[in-house]
Amino acid sequence: MKITRKTGIILGALILPVLIFLNSCMEDYWDFNKIDDEIELNTWLAAPIVYGSVNIQDMLNEIDNSSDYVHEFDDNLLYLAFTNNLLSYTADQVVSIPDQQFIQLYLQSDIDIPAWAVSSLGDTISFPKQKNGEFIFNNNEKIDSMYIKTTNVNIHIESSFKHEGILVIMSDFIVEPDGSTFEKEILVGNTSGNFTTDVSFPIDGSKISFDNETDPSKTYLPLDIELKLINSMNPILSTESCDITINFNNMSFSSIYGYLGEYEMLLGNAEIDIDMFDEELEGGNILFTDPRFALNIKNSYGLPVEIELSDISTYSTINNVTTPINFTGVNPFYIDYPRLNQVGESTDSSYQINSSNSNIDEAIETLPNKLNFKIRAATNPLGLTDRNKFVTDSSKMEADVEVVLPLYVRAGGFSVSDTSEFNLDEEIGEEIDYLEYLRLTLDATNGIPMGVNMQIILTDENYNPIDSVFTDDDLVLEAASLDADDKVLSPIQKTKSAVFNYDRIQSIKPTKYMIVKARMNTTNYENDPDQYVKIYSYYTLDFNVRVRVGARINTREIN
Repeated sequence: MKITRKTGIILGALILPVLIFLNSCMEDYWDFNKIDDEIELNTWLAAPIVYGSVNIQDMLNEIDNSSDYVHEFDDNLLYLAFTNNLLSYTADQVVSIPDQQFIQLYLQSDIDIPAWAVSSLGDTISFPKQKNGEFIFNNNEKIDSMYIKTTNVNIHIESSFKHEGILVIMSDFIVEPDGSTFEKEILVGNTSGNFTTDVSFPIDGSKISFDNETDPSKTYLPLDIELKLINSMNPILSTESCDITINFNNMSFSSIYGYLGEYEMLLGNAEIDIDMFDEELEGGNILFTDPRFALNIKNSYGLPVEIELSDISTYSTINNVTTPINFTGVNPFYIDYPRLNQVGESTDSSYQINSSNSNIDEAIETLPNKLNFKIRAATNPLGLTDRNKFVTDSSKMEADVEVVLPLYVRAGGFSVSDTSEFNLDEEIGEEIDYLEYLRLTLDATNGIPMGVNMQIILTDENYNPIDSVFTDDDLVLEAASLDADDKVLSPIQKTKSAVFNYDRIQSIKPTKYMIVKARMNTTNYENDPDQYVKIYSYYTLDFNVRVRVGARINTREIN
C-alpha cells in the first residue's frame, strides 16, 4: 500500500498566528481603553492529510504476509504460488558403482608347456592369459563406457612358484588421460616359493570401455594378463600356483554411458503449506475458479524417469475437513530427458492437476491450509529397451510441486487497512478547545472490479476504536466496469464527508491513529456463484483524506 502521510496538518497554525497577532503585533500607541476589550475571530483551514494507493498485491501481501507468494503471468494477471521442493539429486547421489573384484589363477598346467620344458637356467618364458572381468552392478546396469573421476586399482599376488618373474596387466579397454592404453608391470615370485605382495595405484581420469558383444546380458572388462617366469631350474609342482586378485575400489565417475538400471529415486509423503487461508482473512472469503496443482521438473539425467502421484488431498484447519482430490489423466507419467547429443543440457517437464481433470476447485473452496500427497520416482521404468543413455556427475534432477491460484476469483467480506498517525493532542494540544468545526473527507477512486466499502476509524494509542468517522453508512464504491476482455474499462470515483461538532471534537481528543479500512466484495458475491473477475497487477484503489477545521477565537477567553 503506497501511502503519503501529512499527519502534522498544521492545525496549530490555524490558531497560533491569531494569538501572536492579538498579543504581540499591536503597536504601543494603541489605546485599548478607547475600544472594546473583546475581539472575536473566526478562521478556517483545509489540508490533505493522507494519500493512499492500494493494489491487489498490497492486499494479498497483507493477507498472507509475504510477497514471496504473489506473482504475475506475462499478461499481468496475478496469481499466488505455494511451493515445496521435493528433490534435488545429482547423478552421483543416485547412481553408485560397487567395488569390483577379478581373480586370475596360474596352475602347474598353465606352465607345463614345451617352451618351459626346454628352457635353461635364467630363461624368461611368457605365459599369457585373457580375462573377461565382469562388472557387477546392483540395479541391472549394462554399461558401455565410463569416464573415471577417481578409482584405485589394488592388486594382491600370492605365488608359490619357486621362480622370480614379472606380472604384466594390460587392457586396450582402459585409456589413460594421456591417451595411452593401460599397462602395469609388477615383480613377482622368489626361489623360496613363498611370495606375497600388494600393489595399489590410481587410474583417475581414465576411460573404461566395456565388452557388451560377448554376452549382451553382461558387462565385461577384457584384461590381458601375462606372467613371465625366470627359470630357476626348480620344479613346478601340482600343488603350486600364482593367485592374482585385481580390485577396482572406491569408484566414482565423471560420466557413464549405456543402460543405467532401475533406481528408486523418491518414495514417500509430501505436503505443501497454503498460507493464504488463515485468520488474517478477517472472516472474509475468496474463491478461485482455476486452481492448479503442478509438478515441475528440471532434468539433465540422460535417461527416462517415471513419476507417480497418489493419495492427494487437502486439509483445512479452518473447517476441520479433509478433501481427497481425484484426478484423471496419465499417471504414472514420464518426464522428458536430454539425448546423447544434449549432454550437459536440461529438459523441463510439468504435470498439472486442475479443475478440468480433477475436483481441486472443490478442495480449494474448503479454505485448506495444506495439500498432502504421495510421490514415487524411478528410473528406466520400461527396463532395458536401449543402451543409448547417460549420466554425468553434474547431471541433476530437481522437482518441486506448487499450488497455483490465479486471481480469477469471487470474494466477499475480507478487509485490508492502512494505519496513519493522527495525533490530535500532539498537533493541536489545548488549542483543540477553540475548534468548533472539523470535517473529514474521503475521496476514493476504485479501479478494481470489486465493490468496496470504505470507513475511517480513529483510535487511541493502543489502537482501540474511538470513533467511526462515517456514522451513517460507509463510503460505497461500485465495482469498476469491465470491457469485452474482462478488463477494467473505467474506474469509479466517489467522495464522502463527515462533520464533527464541538462535542464530537472533544470526544476524539485521545486520537493517535487513523485507520482507513476497505472491505472487498465481487458483484453479487452471495447470489451469483458464477461471478468471477480477473485481477491484474495494475489495478488500484486510490484514496486521500482531507481535513477542514474552523475555529472561534475570543480574546477574553484567551486572557
